[in-house]
Amino acid sequence: MTSMTISPPNPHDAKLARISSNQLAKLGQQELSFKINGETIILPSSAVQILQRVLSEIAQGHAVAVTPLETQLTTQQAADLIGVSRPHLIKRLEEGEIPFSLIGSHRRIGLEDVLGFKLKLDRLREEALRELVAQAQELRMGYGKNDPVPHPLPDGSMPRNRRSKA
Repeated sequence: MTSMTISPPNPHDAKLARISSNQLAKLGQQELSFKINGETIILPSSAVQILQRVLSEIAQGHAVAVTPLETQLTTQQAADLIGVSRPHLIKRLEEGEIPFSLIGSHRRIGLEDVLGFKLKLDRLREEALRELVAQAQELRMGYGKNDPVPHPLPDGSMPRNRRSKA
């Protein structure tokens, strides 16, 4: 994978990144021109937006990787990015959920396809979590703002019909 990774920043760099990010955000969608050693450099608005986003992440103390969407990933790289095991990813590939190509006997997956699948998984996870929270609140399981976490009864069952103390 051809990418450029920026390590987590030190506090000084994070502060500079915050200031620069805020200044670039004020520009909106404009080109940016500046001079270095007498040479004028003009950045297209799309590059300014990317730079602003990178600086914003650095300002928050995050490491950043910049990779072209056309990049092809190995199954292990894709699994690591999605946060699943390699065998699980291969199963999803073979079931046709994610497009891939074969280079000899090796599978390669487009970064854009991996990110699309990750977004789909993230949405499914959020939906499942919302359903669990709604069920817990409906069953008054003690997950309200001020409710204590319920403890099992001596027989191992969970208490029912608890009233919120909120």
